[in-house]
Amino acid sequence: MAAAPAVRLGGPDDIGATASLRWRWRVEEGSERPAVSLEAFTSALGEWLADHAETHRTFVAEVEGEVVGIGWLAVVHRIPGPEVWDRRAGLVQALYVVPEARDQEIGRAHV
Repeated sequence: MAAAPAVRLGGPDDIGATASLRWRWRVEEGSERPAVSLEAFTSALGEWLADHAETHRTFVAEVEGEVVGIGWLAVVHRIPGPEVWDRRAGLVQALYVVPEARDQEIGRAHV
C-alpha cells in the first residue's frame, strides 16, 4: 500500500518541483509553446513567487517524499465593512496532480 499523500505549504526549496510540474502540465501535457527553456522558466517562476509571496501561497502535495501535485491560493483583499476593516478572500488557482498520482485521495489531504 502506498504512503498516504500529504499537502503542505511550499517554499523556496520547492521552486524546482513546482516549476517542473507546471511545465509538464502546460507544455508536455498541454499545448503551450514555451518562449524560454525549463531552466529559464524555473528561475522566472521563483522570482515571480518571491515577488508575490504576500498574495500567492504555494501548496505542494507529496507521496513518499516526492512532489506530485501543486496549487496556489491567491489571497485578495475584500471591500472593508463597518465592523471588520481588513477582509480577505482566497481563490484556489492552478491545481495539478501528475496523472500517475491521481485517484490516491490527494484532494482529501489537508495541511
